Amino acid sequence: MQIRMILMSIEDVTMKGKTYKEIQQEFFQYYLKEEGKGWYSYGKHGLEAEAFDLLLFQN
Repeated sequence: MQIRMILMSIEDVTMKGKTYKEIQQEFFQYYLKEEGKGWYSYGKHGLEAEAFDLLLFQN
């Protein structure tokens, strides 16, 4: 098990113009839970991770 830091940019097109609370509700509380079923796709480059690795999102 590893702990990974994922840098997020408020300038990302999917986050532009949204508050941190909106991002939290839409992305973390809805998308990852409901649509992504807990799976996170790391942009264009992918992310090599093992089961039970912990991702911490930082802006």
